[in-house]
Amino acid sequence: MPDVEVRVRTTTAPRSFRADWAGGPTRIVVGFDAVGESKARVSVLHEKLTGAEQAAELKAYWRERLAALKALLESNGDNR
Repeated sequence: MPDVEVRVRTTTAPRSFRADWAGGPTRIVVGFDAVGESKARVSVLHEKLTGAEQAAELKAYWRERLAALKALLESNGDNR
């Protein structure tokens, strides 16, 4: 994520990791699951949010970032 600093706390490679988010009190938990031969599912849990407003902002942020990741992975390798 180019616009946010994260500090990985724990990892269970290649399945998941936990990280502190942007030096603040929130954390992320990211999981990866294989779906067939050439696909994977990524799940993101963002913990310790301050309220509904922050949750809505981060939901939009993650939707955008995951869409960008999907586009990158589905490209012909032009951006790799």
